[in-house]
Amino acid sequence: MDRGSEMGVDDLERVSWSDVGITELLDYDDRPTFIVNVHQERSRNPNHQVIAYRNPALLSFLERNAQAGLGSQIENADFVDWAAGLSSSPAVENGLPVVVRYGNRDWKSFTIREKWKVVHCNSKDVLSSSSGDWSTISAKPSGPISVPTMPSQISTGRSTAQQGRGGLGRLSSHSSVSSSTSSRSGFDEGRMLKHIDWTQKSLPGLSKYIQFVRNHDWASTALGPMANWSSQLRQIVVMIMSDPDPRLVLWGPDLTLIYNEACVPLIGEKHPKSLGGSPTDTFAEIWDHLVGIVNLAMHNGKATRVPSMALTMDRHGFPEETMWSFCMVPILGPDGTAIGVLDEFTEATHLSIAERRMSTILRVGENAAAANNLKELWTQVIAALEPNVNDVPYALLYSVSEDRSDESESSIYSGYSTTSKQCLLEGLIGFTKDHPAATTALDLSNDTEDFVIPFQSAWRSGGPFLMQAKTGNLPQVLAASIPGRGFGDTCKEATVLPIHNLSDNAIIAFLLLGLNPRRPHDEDYRQFILFLHDRLIKSAASVFLPEEQRRSQAIAEEIAIRHASLSKQLLQRTQEAERSEAKFTRLAKYAPVGMYLFDPSGSPLYLNDAYFELLGIPKEDGYSSFEQNFWRTEVYPDDLPLVEGQWQYLLDERSPSTFQYRLNRPWKSIDNTNGAEMSGPTWILSTAFPEIDEDGSIIAIMGWLTDISSQKWSERLQAQRLEDALETKRQSENFIDMTSHEMRNPLSAIIQSADGIITALTTPGDKRIVDDILTLSKLDSNLLVITPDQVKPIELVQKALKMYESELDSTKIQARLSIDESYNTLSIDTVAVDPSRLLQVLLNLLTNAIKFTQYQKQRVITIFLSASYNRPSSGPGDVSYIPRRSSRPERSPTPEWGVGRDLYLQFAVQDTGSGITEEEMKVLFLRFSQASPKTYGKYGGSGLGLFISRELTELQGGQIGVHSVAGQGSTFTFYIKGRRWQPEKVITTEESDARASDPLYATPLSPRPGSFRAPPPHSFRASPSNLIASTPPPPPPLPATVVPQKLAPDSLHVLNVEDNLINQRVMAQQLRRLGCTVHIADHGLEALSFLSTTTFSVTTPATKLTADNITGTVPLSVILMDLEMPVMDGLTCVRRIWQMEQEGQLNSQVPVIAVTANARSEQIAHALEQGMDVVVTKPFRIPDLLPQMEALVSRVDKDEKSG
Repeated sequence: MDRGSEMGVDDLERVSWSDVGITELLDYDDRPTFIVNVHQERSRNPNHQVIAYRNPALLSFLERNAQAGLGSQIENADFVDWAAGLSSSPAVENGLPVVVRYGNRDWKSFTIREKWKVVHCNSKDVLSSSSGDWSTISAKPSGPISVPTMPSQISTGRSTAQQGRGGLGRLSSHSSVSSSTSSRSGFDEGRMLKHIDWTQKSLPGLSKYIQFVRNHDWASTALGPMANWSSQLRQIVVMIMSDPDPRLVLWGPDLTLIYNEACVPLIGEKHPKSLGGSPTDTFAEIWDHLVGIVNLAMHNGKATRVPSMALTMDRHGFPEETMWSFCMVPILGPDGTAIGVLDEFTEATHLSIAERRMSTILRVGENAAAANNLKELWTQVIAALEPNVNDVPYALLYSVSEDRSDESESSIYSGYSTTSKQCLLEGLIGFTKDHPAATTALDLSNDTEDFVIPFQSAWRSGGPFLMQAKTGNLPQVLAASIPGRGFGDTCKEATVLPIHNLSDNAIIAFLLLGLNPRRPHDEDYRQFILFLHDRLIKSAASVFLPEEQRRSQAIAEEIAIRHASLSKQLLQRTQEAERSEAKFTRLAKYAPVGMYLFDPSGSPLYLNDAYFELLGIPKEDGYSSFEQNFWRTEVYPDDLPLVEGQWQYLLDERSPSTFQYRLNRPWKSIDNTNGAEMSGPTWILSTAFPEIDEDGSIIAIMGWLTDISSQKWSERLQAQRLEDALETKRQSENFIDMTSHEMRNPLSAIIQSADGIITALTTPGDKRIVDDILTLSKLDSNLLVITPDQVKPIELVQKALKMYESELDSTKIQARLSIDESYNTLSIDTVAVDPSRLLQVLLNLLTNAIKFTQYQKQRVITIFLSASYNRPSSGPGDVSYIPRRSSRPERSPTPEWGVGRDLYLQFAVQDTGSGITEEEMKVLFLRFSQASPKTYGKYGGSGLGLFISRELTELQGGQIGVHSVAGQGSTFTFYIKGRRWQPEKVITTEESDARASDPLYATPLSPRPGSFRAPPPHSFRASPSNLIASTPPPPPPLPATVVPQKLAPDSLHVLNVEDNLINQRVMAQQLRRLGCTVHIADHGLEALSFLSTTTFSVTTPATKLTADNITGTVPLSVILMDLEMPVMDGLTCVRRIWQMEQEGQLNSQVPVIAVTANARSEQIAHALEQGMDVVVTKPFRIPDLLPQMEALVSRVDKDEKSG
């Protein structure tokens, strides 16, 4: 039926010539004709050809061939290639169309708009050979036409190739062909005959978007109702709607907008209002940039390709920076003029901005490599960020210092709290120096200033802190617009990046960045900030690294950054591979890392140039020459099991895998700094992951290779340097041991000689520091002994206040003593404690209280005194005590403490001083430590007072603690263990025997190594663990039956075994001055010879030493033994003495004290293990040595009498 008969009269009147389509004309043409989409053939999917149209004459032609037994399909491969546009034969030659003869017909073709190829033949057969033959007839201006005949049989190899490639398919005369019988790679005729023009009527299975387009109110647009659309418009609309890529049409003189579903996410909030609208309204903000290109297509008929154009679009409620690539092609109307424009476009915003941001990060790393110190680093960072005017509208870089007066690098590594931190402006971008935001210094302790709060938040979190105007945490001064930066828009977001020091994680600087006002703070922006943050931290760390480390680290970090960036890009390209295979191929070809794609059997599907370069194998034209898993021959044999295991892991676990391995190919390079050759095995970092299809099967293994040989070489170099450093450290320790030994020997003599003049040579303030140092030396040498005496605690506190009376008056500090009710309740008067050590702790705390209170408005110091029979768990207020060291033993009772009941005295010194923070309190009780570096500059001191106070408190069975609030004052509290003082009573024999059986009182001396006697629970010989803690165990008590007085010095007979002549003379002189009888031996052999003449020898019966029998044999009380001596050293000598005791050559145990300059804990422990009773390290004072000698002699005597 004629199509015109299907229309009414009114419809016919509305039809114009421009509404008649090409297919309507071809339907009436008696020439067999079909149309092929050659654009789709060449650019989209060359393995699947689509015949867009066949006219009835072609179907009749194929039907006649079938009836004549010539076949109902066109299967000649060469003809199919020519028709599909895949043949190299031209369509026009010498200005005339090329004629191809096939099936007794002469076929010609022409292409419309470089996309639609119309193939047709004459309406009648011509004389020819077989109908299956085909030939090409070159049209020439004159002369006869030569028709070379081609064989009708196509070779088997060509047929196979054609089947593999898909080809144009078979042209069948049947109206439909079932899917089961149609060629898998060819044209499905049944589907091509299906009506697909949904603009004329609704079809089943339409997508929601196409249904939306059909139901759109087109009558209100310039196009009018869809029923009135021309066939050409319908074809264009159906075509773009079926295209998976973004396609947009501007139709008619009003340039009415029509776009497909792929455009919706790119248009954003402009959809659906923009559909059927005018681009001058929809794209008003960018139309000035596009109108010229549109005019070229509409008025000049010229297609224009724009590879990259930056446009600011308002598609998400704010002006957004975007980047586009597009091609605008004119659409010709029936009269030969342009009736519209087809815009084929893609958005390149993410890739373009990612490249810009990555350039900024790399520029930071390159600039930082030239910095030699932090000051230069900050300058280089500002210079690297400044070129990025869009992503860095403004920036402020602050370094962190302890206070405003100290900007040295040494002060910025402290880990204290923000209350002592000052930030100094090092550089700025965008802001002028007089801008309110460009504060030259910030006090991080100021919690009231809005501008400081983001820095405090970044300090606490340790990571970037985001400020946004919409959340209300962006300070008003940062909501600024910078001319020439950030598009001149007002910044609504900013972030603060804390820059850490990798050695101790302290924050050394802050970078405040304004964010791009025309880009959302999305995942890409967050990744950029994190990469920049990481780059800044590593750049700061590299300033302090040796030159070799900095160079190797820079290489490794650049590889890591590029690796991370390429990993993300590669993953994105993989997801887009089906739509953009050409783009992926170009990226892979020029990528600096090796990329590969293998099938599950190990056969290569794709390898880029870098892959071949890394493995050192020649590149072939194809991959068919490579065997499965050919890479096995390139892997280092020792690493081959690892690589094969990772391959199997990918196949079994279907999870990504990253691993390192070596290649057989050696690696060589040249150090650019010194020209030295670097060599070693080629190391590869491989990252691979399986590609899994919908049913869970692995279809490919893809990944990339990175050459990390330089990084591995740097690691080996660093390991070698570390080993060299450790060896140097070992040699240094040996040297220090030798130097210490040689220094301690003369120092001992010097100290002993100068002991009497120390007080006269120092001021009171200096004397206190000297006392602290001497106390510290006693603690280290295990010479400090707690000596109890009768003390009235109230009078002792009053004495301490009296000593500082003049200083309190001069500073106008009010000092007072507060007696707690618990003290009066217990009716305490006199107690047994060590008054000198208690007073020393009180004076240390009182000195600190005066020091930190003297400049305050309110100046009050209060000393609180309380008592209890139970150990206090906490002090006044919120004071908590520092835990006692686990190695600190409890004091054992001795007769000197009396027989009164144990009690605890608690003292608290409270001041109204400047106070300290929680971070500062953590280091108060450490050796040579003060609250902060500025403490010494303002108040002086050695940093020993509180450490010694803690040691003395714990030695007296107590603890110490502190509670403080910055700016309000501090409370230092301690308690000690003492006893009520009661006069001693006469102990009867029964009581003496009872106490002797009590382990609290009866503690025999531990034996030398190998003795038959088992060590008692409280052995006097110190263990190595006690020595390491630098605190000797308290001496065990003597039996109560003896109750001896201290030995008089004139009753001590001492053998001094010392090879140093000066030390011999000085020590002997000091001991004799105190009344001791001193004998000298130059080495261990002389000591053994002398020992055989003493009362310890069995040849001389042991008798009690009295004035009546002292002249009978040589008396001896104790031996002072040096360790390093000629002929026989001290350790050999003491082992020989122990052997003589075991063999019965000596009638009792000989007390031996080691006096040595070997002061390390391991050396002291070794001496005790060899048989020394006590170890005293040089230098020492004779008054401190004498109590040790007396205590040892008494205990040996007691042990012998009780054993």
